[in-house]
Amino acid sequence: MTGFGGQAVLIISGILAARILGVEGRGYLALLIIFPVVLCQLGGLGLPQAVTYYTATNRENADAIYRLVKFPFLIQVTVLVCLHVFIVGIYVQQKPEYVALAGYLTLATIPGILAQQYSLALLQGLSCFRIFNIMRLMPAALYAGVIAIMFVAQARSLTAITLGWAGVNAIVGFVACYLAVRNVKTVQKTVPQPHSVPTLRSMLSFGIKGLPGTVSPLESFRIDQLVAGLLLSPSALGLYVVGKAFTNLPYFVAQSAGMIAYPAVSALQGTDGSVRTVWRFFWGVNALNLIIIVPLIILMPVLVPFFFGTEFSASVPVARMLLLGAFLLAARRILVEGMRGLGHPGVSTWAELSMYPWLILAVPFLVYQYGLGGLVVTVVFGHALALAVAAMLVWKVWHKRIHSISLQSVNMKASQ
Repeated sequence: MTGFGGQAVLIISGILAARILGVEGRGYLALLIIFPVVLCQLGGLGLPQAVTYYTATNRENADAIYRLVKFPFLIQVTVLVCLHVFIVGIYVQQKPEYVALAGYLTLATIPGILAQQYSLALLQGLSCFRIFNIMRLMPAALYAGVIAIMFVAQARSLTAITLGWAGVNAIVGFVACYLAVRNVKTVQKTVPQPHSVPTLRSMLSFGIKGLPGTVSPLESFRIDQLVAGLLLSPSALGLYVVGKAFTNLPYFVAQSAGMIAYPAVSALQGTDGSVRTVWRFFWGVNALNLIIIVPLIILMPVLVPFFFGTEFSASVPVARMLLLGAFLLAARRILVEGMRGLGHPGVSTWAELSMYPWLILAVPFLVYQYGLGGLVVTVVFGHALALAVAAMLVWKVWHKRIHSISLQSVNMKASQ
């Protein structure tokens, strides 16, 4: 429900922001927002994901982990803010004064966004799922509320909207930190043994191994949309974006379920229940997504004209193909989150990276030959390839696991 709610408030804020700012202003806002978001995703170095894993595997370590990552957090904030200043300073050159002012206002957002990442990671690892989901929804919900107030007040200002977005992230970051620390202190009942507390080096290693799989360039940086806009035409990009608008639900289902599966599997580390939990989430998510996707594919000729108008009817086949790709992406997402919980973050990275040689080789040829259809087929096949690689790596990990268990059994019988 948090995933569906997040999608709903994003639609509301997106429509209202577009109506307030117009085409050009909405474009400026999107670009100014993406700078700090991408910096925090990459600059976090996967440490928040490591915080979730090591907290879930042994909650007695929660306070020690919190104290361990405080100093790296401060270093990351300092470095990322400096990078942000440099990027914004270059971007706003030769831009209108109101764009420059809005850009400089976004410099205050990185501490809040990074604080949210670490705080949510602690809450996720502690299995405080109610607070976790509320705080996960809070930034988008508050931002939509701010946009709605500005729309009613007819405040048509990029600067005002940017200030509202920065303020929301700062407030949510502070509240999330407070709630995370309070819950850490609540569950801390015993003093952890020194040898059981992970080192910063081991946490960084865990985080960096899974970073490319966590921050997907195709999903986070919209590489496919960039290709459509640069190699084809603005109208082709418009058709592609409208078609992709219907593919968010399957991904949100897998994303939301993965946020629960990851700490749940980590908490069962070393038991037979951990593997069963991975498969329960995998088949449950795929079954739910089939229920969502099949009606969408059937109703697409009705849905596209109803929501976007008859001029976007050419988006129907695009949407149908991209829904298939979304199903494959969602299946991979829930599978790799389960493997991350089992202590194998590299599965997500290798699965993600496996599709990019194909995209690099196929996109120029297929897009040149078949236009927008070639781009859609390339993306869908890339998701299929990544899922196949993930499945192969999962089989390899479990084959080693079964072999290890069999060897231990043989050794026990021999000793008896």
